[in-house]
Amino acid sequence: MRKTLTIHNVTWHHIEKTSAKDIQYLAEEFHFHPLDLQDCYSVSQRPKIDTYPNYLFLVFHFPLYDQKRNRIRAYELNVFIGKGYLITLTQDVIPLLAEYFSELQEKGKREPKLDRLKNSPGYLLYKVLDLLFGNVVRVLDTMSQMIVDTEEEVYSDETKQAAKDIGIVRRNVMNLRRHIQPQVGMLGQLVNMNASFLPKTLSVYFDDVHDNLERMWSMIETYKENIDGLHNTNESLINQKTSEVVKLLTIISVAFLPLTLLTGIYGMNITGLPYAEHPGAIFLFFGIALLFVGAIIYFSRRKDLI
Repeated sequence: MRKTLTIHNVTWHHIEKTSAKDIQYLAEEFHFHPLDLQDCYSVSQRPKIDTYPNYLFLVFHFPLYDQKRNRIRAYELNVFIGKGYLITLTQDVIPLLAEYFSELQEKGKREPKLDRLKNSPGYLLYKVLDLLFGNVVRVLDTMSQMIVDTEEEVYSDETKQAAKDIGIVRRNVMNLRRHIQPQVGMLGQLVNMNASFLPKTLSVYFDDVHDNLERMWSMIETYKENIDGLHNTNESLINQKTSEVVKLLTIISVAFLPLTLLTGIYGMNITGLPYAEHPGAIFLFFGIALLFVGAIIYFSRRKDLI
């Protein structure tokens, strides 16, 4: 679905759920490079920026927390920007971007000379990026709360659930790193970009988005260190519990060794065993064995082994 908004000398084409018909329209009207148009119709694995004499092609990824699947996924936004126009394409509907388009559309009807676009497609691109990257902060807040909850599980002896949640948070943090890191460099390129449709006066605006991304990257790195630390702590606690169980089983095995020996010897179907003709002797043997068991348990408790 293609929507168009024109204010001043700037035209914004917003295309949702990009189809082959939309790609053909862009090829015929704007003569963009076929490889860029192909990227718009497929899913790009990494953000990127391609520079041409008359336009720029950019691919952005905006992380989103999918609560149903409990994982981070990302909206992809493809952007063409040139003199007098901005074209945004998405495979999925990005509600925040759709709302912003409608908002400008309504204000444009009431105020034909709306100053919000600053008569530059570069400024409109800044507003779009500032809006969508600003929403990523909510995702980071969600990750922060998940780390706090996981920390509580680790130190409340819920090691099994904690191990599962640590794995989920680590996966989400890795996804955030994969999406955010390359875009820090992209925004750095936009800050220093010199083009007729991106006047140098806009550098300070793109630099503001770049600074926000760097802060996000710093937070993500902190999250990575935190969750790695929780992982190591949880592994240590699991190993400690395993050692305690093994130690207890070892003490029990040693304590009952005399009983096991007696049942093994006198359970054999042979003649000539000591005291085999004295049925009462069995109580003496088992009494001695039980005393040995009691001594082992007493010694273990005195040494704080159990």
